[in-house]
Amino acid sequence: MEKSANSPGSPLDTRRGALVALASWGGGAAISPLFLWINSLVISLTGLPDCPLYRLTGLHCALCGGTRCAIALSRGDLPTAFYYNPFAIICGCLLLLAGGWILFRCAQKDYRRPWPESFTANCLKAFITVMVLFTVIRNLPFYQSVFF
Repeated sequence: MEKSANSPGSPLDTRRGALVALASWGGGAAISPLFLWINSLVISLTGLPDCPLYRLTGLHCALCGGTRCAIALSRGDLPTAFYYNPFAIICGCLLLLAGGWILFRCAQKDYRRPWPESFTANCLKAFITVMVLFTVIRNLPFYQSVFF
């Protein structure tokens, strides 16, 4: 039994998925500098917003420092960005690698799914686990004495 042109897993469907991934990655890369510039301009005029979780509980979440990290990245200051939020820097690098891999496969005209579907689900579970662990570790006294 042959697959129709629009059925899941058909060459047309996988090519369309690869083009959507490529457009999303390219669009994000094109818009990011504009977003960071506007963000740094607004923050320089109004000041940094307070984190609601930190204000209520006194605990740092996995995203605390993300705004300052983005501002430092927009200025090209990687060590300061890593100081503010190492989790965001590492996740950003992994996303860039995944996007680069998809672009490489598109350039090779290989439009199949670049990894098994179970790999995506396992990556999501690992991401959530690492995010929770980072949140716990960054609120321990030894982390705060080293970084804050």
